[in-house]
Amino acid sequence: MKAIQLSIICLLAMFIFSNNIYADHGWKLQTGYRYTMAIIGTITIDGVKNNLTDKNKVYIAAFGEDGKCRSISKIGDKALNLSSDEFYMDIASNTNGEKITFKVYDDLYNIFYNINNDLIFLDGGKKDYFSLKFNAQKMFNN
Repeated sequence: MKAIQLSIICLLAMFIFSNNIYADHGWKLQTGYRYTMAIIGTITIDGVKNNLTDKNKVYIAAFGEDGKCRSISKIGDKALNLSSDEFYMDIASNTNGEKITFKVYDDLYNIFYNINNDLIFLDGGKKDYFSLKFNAQKMFNN
């Protein structure tokens, strides 16, 4: 029950702040999926915890096998009481067992990063402290 309440709160926060999110990185969140999965995670860049400043925002997005964006979250979101390396996401899908991949965007440097980690979607699943690691050299353009 607590996970459902947290999911609802986070979905509302994503809706409220969605105009700022879309303006920065261009990802478009797809809707209309049947199932959701919640994850709380940490991110490490080049083996070091992400240390956000007030000058930059770092976002993480989850993508389904079809390449469509299933969730967007601000890393270190103070509105959700997260530390600078933490993120919370409600990921949507229509298929259990779907491979979910991740990308990160740093608005200070206008850089996108691929994440090497992925996860398998599980309806109603919850992953606490899912760890994502990537090297800053692995960049791409959106």
